[in-house]
Amino acid sequence: MRFSKRLFVIALSLCLFCVLVSGCGPAEQAEGKNGVPSEITITDSTGQEIVLTEKLGKVVVLNPPAAEVLRILQIPESSIVGVAESIQNSPFLGFDSIESIGTSSTPNIEKIVELKPDAVISQGKWLTGSDEFREKLEPLGIKIIALDVHQIDKYDQCMKALAKAFGKEKRADEFLEWKAEQEKKISDKVKNLAAEEKKKVIQLYGNKLPKNEWQTSSKGEQAGGTGPDQQINMAGGINLARDLEQDYPTINVEWIVEQNPDVILITSYDLGYAAEEDGGAAELVNLVLANKGVAATAAGKGEQVYVTASLASTPYLSAQFVAKWLYPDLFADIDPEDALKDYFDQWLGVPFKGSWVYPPLSK
Repeated sequence: MRFSKRLFVIALSLCLFCVLVSGCGPAEQAEGKNGVPSEITITDSTGQEIVLTEKLGKVVVLNPPAAEVLRILQIPESSIVGVAESIQNSPFLGFDSIESIGTSSTPNIEKIVELKPDAVISQGKWLTGSDEFREKLEPLGIKIIALDVHQIDKYDQCMKALAKAFGKEKRADEFLEWKAEQEKKISDKVKNLAAEEKKKVIQLYGNKLPKNEWQTSSKGEQAGGTGPDQQINMAGGINLARDLEQDYPTINVEWIVEQNPDVILITSYDLGYAAEEDGGAAELVNLVLANKGVAATAAGKGEQVYVTASLASTPYLSAQFVAKWLYPDLFADIDPEDALKDYFDQWLGVPFKGSWVYPPLSK
């Protein structure tokens, strides 16, 4: 009797072992070593399929918006072996100690080769069409991944591609859900605005104004529009320069007077994470209003002139500020700074600080 029980236990144990083995075997074979897919295929912004034999280990990054995405995905600094100067000099990305490979438009190819990355993350419009760039890197096994992270209609796809390449899909899904919530905050409120209710807006670049140059942004050639055009559109405004031929045309005061904007937005590169107080924004507002022609417009008469930091990679955040200026009653319950603070504290992992808009929004 005891012998039969022992045989039964042994037989049951063997059966369970076989079930476990048969259960694990196919999964390991499908997923590869340590649960990582043996082959990863992503599609970049040029439509090119890129096949990786394993997760990306070391990369060089050329475009700042992509570097920002890597921070959000919590990619360790050890995986980023080289960056463009603009990324290295960013006040909040924290990549200043990473090797510089030159500028994003003219990277040092020899330096990139020396760093031996698995891939170079670039921008679709730049570099990827350069025969020299590809001919020198791709034969060495260095992939070129072109991602137009800065384009509003491509951002989600770009983040998902990078997340897949690094095995960070869960983190990407969490962030994109939060991003969608921020976008919905605006779209839900402006979607029912009638055409005649929409505010007419002209955007200007603050660094040009002291030289008496009035430069603005049209919709440009890129899908989704230029950064300022995206912000105005998302905020429910009308970009009066939208259909001008150049991406960043220079206009004159006569044209501004003729268009008679309700609101004038100034983009300042002196505002932002490292800015203290108003970053010279008050002087820019006074400079605009000091012009008699501009002062006679609806924006000038109502002193509806505002300054915002450049937030090109996060138009859904800057658009909250713009929307609050355009339609203060409609957005009375929204504090755009709350979302901006969450972006830095929760997603970039950087303490929120700096001066971002002028005049400051009343709480």
